[in-house]
Amino acid sequence: MGLRVLVVDDYGLIRDSLSTIIGLIQTESVVDTAATKAEAIRLIGEQRYDFVFLDLTLDGDAKPNFDLVDLCVASQSGKTVALSGNSDCATIRAAIEHGATSFIKKNYDNSTMIKAVDAILSGLDFVPTKVLHNAPEMSKLGQLNDREIKLLSLIARGKLHKEIGDVTGMKEISVRDSARRLYKKLEVRNRGEAARIFWASVPASVATADQ
Repeated sequence: MGLRVLVVDDYGLIRDSLSTIIGLIQTESVVDTAATKAEAIRLIGEQRYDFVFLDLTLDGDAKPNFDLVDLCVASQSGKTVALSGNSDCATIRAAIEHGATSFIKKNYDNSTMIKAVDAILSGLDFVPTKVLHNAPEMSKLGQLNDREIKLLSLIARGKLHKEIGDVTGMKEISVRDSARRLYKKLEVRNRGEAARIFWASVPASVATADQ
């Protein structure tokens, strides 16, 4: 039996795009949509969903509103995925603190959007890398800039210097030099020790995006 998914967004293009992506990834899924808070509340009350993709600024809200996130959590309606064009770290972390398990930026390019939805439907949680960079519990990683966080995440995933260069556009020798500086900053001797720091701070069940 396929997944039951609800997509809540007041922008038709987002609803249609997410519905299409979900249908392509999970061909037997059933996708309901809602454009307003009232529609979303009605559907959440009538149906148990495996995933709810939820826009945080519905009905003309100028600022993110977490009331529906709270409702989804209270109704035990599966996993809640926050959607927002406002992607500052405070908004993302607030959504997660209210109970959202993942956060998708609505301005992701198509490739990143597919990666995010695929990870979520596969059972992973998905958050932008910059939230991990700003997490207060990550004392060692907190001293790294965004470029260093990205480099570390690639190293932790077993990418070789040449492969990292292909991904980042850096020359292989530049990647090697950057890795050495990274190890020194983290006070580790090699990529294995660096990877352990990364994975100790990032749950294995979390997928990330660098945007």
